[in-house]
Amino acid sequence: MSIVYAARNPAMPGLIKIGRTDQEADARLSQLYTTGVPVPFKCVMAVKPERPATEVEQALHVAFEPHRLNPAREFFEVAPEHVVAIMRLLGEDVTDQVQAADDRDARLTATDRAARERADRRRPNFNFKEMGIEPGTELRFRDNDTVTVEVVDERRVRMNGEELSMTAATTRAC
Repeated sequence: MSIVYAARNPAMPGLIKIGRTDQEADARLSQLYTTGVPVPFKCVMAVKPERPATEVEQALHVAFEPHRLNPAREFFEVAPEHVVAIMRLLGEDVTDQVQAADDRDARLTATDRAARERADRRRPNFNFKEMGIEPGTELRFRDNDTVTVEVVDERRVRMNGEELSMTAATTRAC
């Protein structure tokens, strides 16, 4: 049974991993939780697709390509609800099954789960609109006021003609 999944990690705010697996999705998410990852991944959406899972995964990657963080990785700077809206159309929703299996997963200790929940309670994703910052507003970096960005929407800015997250723009400015 092939599954296409979207997962998030609270230690990586604003990023969604879109992948597929031929094994149990919760087992795949457990595999992603390695020594270099501080807290376990959590399933956002999982579907058993009507079409071949490789096609569905590839179509999602193409659809969200403008938001891909690294061309060699399956991580996208996109709101979970955008991914979910499309995935709902692609096959049978098995998210509850994956989440229930994750809750029973003996590989995740109580400490792992508590760390993930603690990370979930950290600051929410940055949102310009909620802060009253309108699109078109020019922002200057405090440490280098020669670097500016223009707010594009509630989560993205334009820097040197390229749309980026504020995190990516800050990284480039430093």
